[in-house]
Amino acid sequence: TLGFDKSWKARLISVANLRSGNTVLDVAAGTGLLTFRIADRIGPNGRIIGLDINSEMMSKASRSSHRENVTFVKGLAEVLPLQDTSVDVVTSCYVLKYCDLAQFLKEVERILKADGTAVFYDFSRPSGPIGVLVGLYVFAILPILSRVIRPMHGGLGDVLEFLPQVIKSSKWEFAIESLASESGLELLSMKRMTGGIVTLIVCQKRQN
Repeated sequence: TLGFDKSWKARLISVANLRSGNTVLDVAAGTGLLTFRIADRIGPNGRIIGLDINSEMMSKASRSSHRENVTFVKGLAEVLPLQDTSVDVVTSCYVLKYCDLAQFLKEVERILKADGTAVFYDFSRPSGPIGVLVGLYVFAILPILSRVIRPMHGGLGDVLEFLPQVIKSSKWEFAIESLASESGLELLSMKRMTGGIVTLIVCQKRQN
């Protein structure tokens, strides 16, 4: 992420309408980088569940967690293991390009409480000079890095190898507005950050 991910996470947290005592689901939590920051924001009376499909990452996140308000569970974005209307905020970084977006948004709507908020960001397609530089990095440099890193960190090497093709083929940013509406979510904002390298999405559960 060229060192930008920390600021992108800070921006997500700033617009997520987090409050002390909230219940939050962080989808594709990975090693918990965003999860732990949200846990500190919602305080000891809040609760955050970090969900990921990768058992290795979940184990690492669990070992790193020293907060009583954090729980990690294994699961799919398309089948969220939570009860209806049980969550104040849903967050996620980088899951939109991988998942069945329509099904994921339906699940988000199902578990959100009335007026609940969902905030996501993922890679998008930058334009202009930044787009040229990012394209060079993603499609020329990342494949080389994947071959260098794989002997030491096989999982990360695999991610770097396949990420360029996933980014190239994904059209989530063009579909999310209509799919959110169909699922019962209102798209409040869609903001491109850092020249469009990523796009930040804020949705709210629509009232019937």
